[in-house]
Amino acid sequence: HLAASYSYDSGIIALSLLVFAFLMRGFFGEDHSIGIRQIITYFIVSALLAPCKVIYCGLIVLAVFIPLDKFEDVNKGRLSKYLLIFVIAASVLVLRLASVSGLVSQSTSSSRGGEAGQFYSLNDILLHPRNSFMVFCRTLDSLGDFYWETTLGYSLGWFQENLRMPTFYMIPYLVCGFICCIDSQDEDAFLNQPLPAMFIGAFAVAALGSIASMWLGWTFNNESVIQGVQGRYFLPVLPVLLFGLRSRAIKYRGISATLVLLGICSMNCIYLIRFISVATCM
Repeated sequence: HLAASYSYDSGIIALSLLVFAFLMRGFFGEDHSIGIRQIITYFIVSALLAPCKVIYCGLIVLAVFIPLDKFEDVNKGRLSKYLLIFVIAASVLVLRLASVSGLVSQSTSSSRGGEAGQFYSLNDILLHPRNSFMVFCRTLDSLGDFYWETTLGYSLGWFQENLRMPTFYMIPYLVCGFICCIDSQDEDAFLNQPLPAMFIGAFAVAALGSIASMWLGWTFNNESVIQGVQGRYFLPVLPVLLFGLRSRAIKYRGISATLVLLGICSMNCIYLIRFISVATCM
């Protein structure tokens, strides 16, 4: 549906899931299973994802914490971690330096659709911490529901009114997310400390970064609420959050992967049927 609305977020989400898959193979694959081919592939995917939205670099950098004994050659594994930082920095500098630097000091006039004004600059946010804190808190209070609902599919694409799903349809997705966070009969896959905190931190960096980017690039400096943030901006790092929250405190006696897969596919089918029914009735 995102692709049909010409949203580049569909490509970003796909690349982020590839990065997450590589991370899971790195952390939980067999020892000495990561060779030069896997390293180069990860570099390519990372170089494609990082310039799309710099806020997801925290997700990519998690590969630095993959144990060296997972690599075929320890020295190559150590070198690849240094090279990964270089690849990310180079791709961002080459493709996004102009746009990132433009956020630091905004021009005197900016446009948003048919509206004109001046966006917040980094100086506005840092030099007036009290006002910035109030704007941030007011945004979460006003738009917090919109963030999690649009993350889970309440409104997609261009936020067409006739395509909005009932709010209670979000509940099965929340249940699937909860199941992902608990122990089950699947393969034992838990991160050693302090990796869970780092995974959660990568999500926090991306979430706060997406809010900050819209604060600087889509919000006029006379507005009291940050504009432009959409729930789907959190989707690329949502698996990282869920994995960071995994705990043995609660046990599910079945195989969670099967239940989550069936649950997500069933809900997606319901969405698809509704989209088709709306289209055929127009």
